[in-house]
Amino acid sequence: MIPLALVTGFLGSGKTTLLKRLIDRYRGQPVAWLVNEFGQVDVDGQLLELPPDRLVAVPGGSIFCRCLVGEFIEHLKALSARDSATGSPRAGVVIEASGVADPRVIARMLAETRLDRVFRLAGVVAVIDPANFLKLLSALPAIAAQVQAAGTAILNRIDLCDAQAVEAAEQAVRQINPSARVLRARHCAVDLDILAETPPSPADGQYAPCRNPDYLTDTCVVSRPLDPQALRCLLYTSDAADDLLCVDLGGRRII
Repeated sequence: MIPLALVTGFLGSGKTTLLKRLIDRYRGQPVAWLVNEFGQVDVDGQLLELPPDRLVAVPGGSIFCRCLVGEFIEHLKALSARDSATGSPRAGVVIEASGVADPRVIARMLAETRLDRVFRLAGVVAVIDPANFLKLLSALPAIAAQVQAAGTAILNRIDLCDAQAVEAAEQAVRQINPSARVLRARHCAVDLDILAETPPSPADGQYAPCRNPDYLTDTCVVSRPLDPQALRCLLYTSDAADDLLCVDLGGRRII
């Protein structure tokens, strides 16, 4: 069976950084990468710089919502069919879920579609930024769901926040999911063989509605160049810090 691994985490936590490290780890192996963007623009897929036959981009929502789950299933079926046609078994599939995804439904989805006969659920990893984790946890149900579904939780960016925030985030993770392995990291520098991970205990979830009331998206078109770092600082030091603003600046994303 083909191991299928899942990387979750809110925007800006470091999921793409972790994926780049995993790509280096599995370089030379026939691993497929599926990247899910909540926004309409595939930013992360472009950043990974993978050939088209190894990368599948699914923008425009969460693969675990009712609108996109059908497309997600078809992509998995296509990967399986391609392997059967070529006679070359795939080493695994790694999925970067949208930052707003509730991944608890994945085991049920595989069983309902009988894809569990082809894919074996392996590692589920939640990437967490301790600096804003508690705030997100109190505001967005999907954040707790990501931790509940994870076998491994990575407290990333620990060099950018104080020790008290890191400790508080770890305590919250352990309270939500006592069985999860918790790793602390800078730039997601962890020794992680995600395709060989033991699958976490099953967590039951529901497919998200197409119009999720917890999230609002908007697009801002700018008429002049912006300094990405200055904009980020402005957002996190003003009343806008409680909201999320994504600006596409020629392939660079500001969150």
